[in-house]
Amino acid sequence: MDAKIRHEGVIISINGDIVQVQFAQRTACAHCEAKSHCNSSESKEKIVEVECHDASSYSIGDNVIVFASQKVGYLAVLYGAVLPMAAMMAVTITFALTTKNELLAAFLGLGTLAAYFLCLYLMRGMLKRQLRFEINNR
Repeated sequence: MDAKIRHEGVIISINGDIVQVQFAQRTACAHCEAKSHCNSSESKEKIVEVECHDASSYSIGDNVIVFASQKVGYLAVLYGAVLPMAAMMAVTITFALTTKNELLAAFLGLGTLAAYFLCLYLMRGMLKRQLRFEINNR
């Protein structure tokens, strides 16, 4: 069985087939008893858009569970952290070794990040289809 990433949330908006769900995203240590003495624990409010064909069966204020497969989580980490870091390092190291100009290599590495995230932005429609949340009643 495919493991799921789950968050309990509240529906804040329904627009056609798109349901917006707000939930608190907590770090792994948010439930720790020592969190009041630690700077690591944090919680952020997140809003996700979930496309569902039975959106009319939900109402604003309903408590729901949004979930995604573990594969979606891995893909998000790959696209958001691993690939841009690898691209930046490859460009920076390549240009530092070939040009012997570390400042230029650093700027080209940062430019690579900017170009990468611009490409992600331009491909956001495809990414939304690939990185989907689903919704379920509690």
